[in-house]
Amino acid sequence: MTRGEVGDEKAAMRRFELQWSRSWPDRSHDFSAFDGELLVGRVHRLIGGPSGDNWSWSMQALVGNPQATETGISDDRDAACLQVERNYRVFLQRIGGEWGFFTG
Repeated sequence: MTRGEVGDEKAAMRRFELQWSRSWPDRSHDFSAFDGELLVGRVHRLIGGPSGDNWSWSMQALVGNPQATETGISDDRDAACLQVERNYRVFLQRIGGEWGFFTG
């Protein structure tokens, strides 16, 4: 997904602020989030389990100090992507940064 795409996922992903792309070309349910060139998150589908098919998400901003890591489970892909972006935004606000802060 570029800043908002994934095959038929293109329209659904356009509302996201980070650049999303497949983590691996052969895995259709695993995506990574980038702020510029910095990897800041990942979402992937969990198959089965006691609560059915959910999406795991993680936001990690590991650039020197400060650092932040948040994880969770969401009911669908879009909700998981939004959680990554919300948590990354909170991290950026905490350090006084903005989108693209770590680029370049």
